[in-house]
Amino acid sequence: MYIACHHCGEKQWFDMRRNCELCGSTLRRCLDCTNYDKPSQKCQATGAEVDLQEAENPGALAVSALCRQYRPVTSVIRSTV
Repeated sequence: MYIACHHCGEKQWFDMRRNCELCGSTLRRCLDCTNYDKPSQKCQATGAEVDLQEAENPGALAVSALCRQYRPVTSVIRSTV
């Protein structure tokens, strides 16, 4: 399955990759994860507090970058034709 980079829109194969091959942005954002509760700014899977700024624009050391509980929302997933 593919995930679209939030920064450049490039389709990337969803695996353990941290960064977009085209623009280098962190691919996994808490904001795009089904476990992230935006109103409480908290991960429901891990209990970690993630402020909205980091959830929207994660850096290389963001909680989401290598999160094992990361589950992309269906609107983020793209299929190949």
